[in-house]
Amino acid sequence: MFLVLAALHVHSVWMAAAFVVTTPWLFMAHAFIQAGVEAFALAWVAGFLHKKGAKVLEILFISCTFILTIVHLVDFHLVRLMDLSIWFACESMLDESWHNFIEVLIASNVPLVMWVIGLFVVIISTAAAVYFFYCTKKMVLRKKLWKLNRRAVWSLTGILGVLGICDYASTSGMSFIDFEHYTKALPWKISFFSPPHPLQISVKPSPFSLETKWRTSKDPATYALAKKPNIFLFVIESLREELLTGDVAPRMHAFKQANLSIQESWASADATQCSQFSLFFSQLPHHWGEGKSGIVQEGSPILQILKEAGYKIHVYSASQLAYYQMDELIFGQGGHLAEDIFVELPSAERPAWQCDLIAFEKLQEDIYKYQHEEGHLFITFVESTHFDYSWPLAESYFAPIVHKINFFKAASLQENLEGIKNRYRNAVHYVDNLVGCIFDTLEGTGGMKNSVIVLTSDHGEEFLEHGHLFHASALTEEQLQVPIYYRFPKLEKKGLKVQATMTSHVDVFPSILHYLYGDERFNSVFDGQSIFAHHRWPYAVSARYNASRSPHELLFWSEEAKMRMRFNNVSDPTSATGAYILSLEDREGRPLPMTGAQVEYLFSDVLDKIR
Repeated sequence: MFLVLAALHVHSVWMAAAFVVTTPWLFMAHAFIQAGVEAFALAWVAGFLHKKGAKVLEILFISCTFILTIVHLVDFHLVRLMDLSIWFACESMLDESWHNFIEVLIASNVPLVMWVIGLFVVIISTAAAVYFFYCTKKMVLRKKLWKLNRRAVWSLTGILGVLGICDYASTSGMSFIDFEHYTKALPWKISFFSPPHPLQISVKPSPFSLETKWRTSKDPATYALAKKPNIFLFVIESLREELLTGDVAPRMHAFKQANLSIQESWASADATQCSQFSLFFSQLPHHWGEGKSGIVQEGSPILQILKEAGYKIHVYSASQLAYYQMDELIFGQGGHLAEDIFVELPSAERPAWQCDLIAFEKLQEDIYKYQHEEGHLFITFVESTHFDYSWPLAESYFAPIVHKINFFKAASLQENLEGIKNRYRNAVHYVDNLVGCIFDTLEGTGGMKNSVIVLTSDHGEEFLEHGHLFHASALTEEQLQVPIYYRFPKLEKKGLKVQATMTSHVDVFPSILHYLYGDERFNSVFDGQSIFAHHRWPYAVSARYNASRSPHELLFWSEEAKMRMRFNNVSDPTSATGAYILSLEDREGRPLPMTGAQVEYLFSDVLDKIR
């Protein structure tokens, strides 16, 4: 067990060193010694129980020891792939409802039957481990490896003392972020000493309250529209904007070139639920946890506005909308805001690309059905580009590919990375063809001329540029840079001109409503602003995944700088009394003086909106 733990965590520390400034040797020693102390302590307890003749406790203890080894293996993958420790993951899962827990398992793209098989394998392996222990315990006990003696105690004390002195000398000048990277890779997630906490500022998140002035108005003129152009919104999983090149996604790339795109477009979060909350509610993502609990019955206020205006809402999805109850959060209890919700979910027999194809065929059918009508909002959620990426293998344009992503090799050895990226490119290319077919259908029916079209994604995707795979693991540009492309017909006749140089999900529907109404009459309802608004708020806010809880970590973007902040209550950010500034950099990544005055100078407006 010692060799397994030592090799695993020393390797994890070594891999973390590639993305930090500080050298890893001290923490490699920590990993080695912590693994040794843990293995010795477990052996001592096993020997003690054997000596006392406590057979039942001995069997239970050996079983727990084997399960603890599996926990370390899972922890290694979680840290490498998602920058989360196993203990943080367990704490998050305990906060989940049973329904959410099942949906999270489904979202992992591992079939439920495989989770059941995995649990069965763990049980059988645990029994085999107990049997192996009883076959070898005589040899272990004969050597008396588990017995304590004075020499062993003094040796261990000396080693720990030297390590503590080195620890104190090294961590005093280490950055807090480097320290975090390394300690997450350790067996116990701690060291003797830690660097001083980063700058702390006074930030108490304001309680979530959704402005409802638009609902109290009795005047139908508030919502009335002379013209109701059809609106098409595509929300495509895991699209990283910089990878939407002419060869990977020619139709979406051409759409961007021919229409509106903002210089900088950021996802409101690195995970689906927070981003979709910000998209459909135009609220900053840190409100996600508390916001979702009180508004499920009503649904999105934006969709309610459009429904009051006479729009009919149609939904098409191959994505699991029940994930964190997003279906009811967005479309209200029972989906009452939508005329129809068409969902075709992937299964072992039907991959995601087939489900997307069926959803797009249904959308195409409805375009023909309503081609002579206005006042329809078509919302399409696309799944194929979610890991492990899905497309018809016969239509593979990018090679080589890995036919099945091996998470252990990807996390530990970084093997076949190009094959994984080519899987992603093929899935994006396939979705690009589906979107292109809808564009062709609109052209053929004459609908393209007068339709509003918005194309975006919930978040980006990372391929180990900063040590992590996929998303929901870090506030990096790769995980947050998304397309937000608009087509607004006859924009010049409305006298509207794009003012934004930076935008995020919260701005999408305020921009659509501004275009439809010609003014910002619902501006007080939203945190976001229209891209046509003068005197725009010059910031974007992105949040880090925190399961069903409100995000505990935020990244603020401005034209001059970016700042990463973490609330001082991670498990319940809504009760935080302050926040730590983890990093403050200019847009080139160069550190800026981390002082309270500098933080207020650069980000006082955005902090006031959080407080």
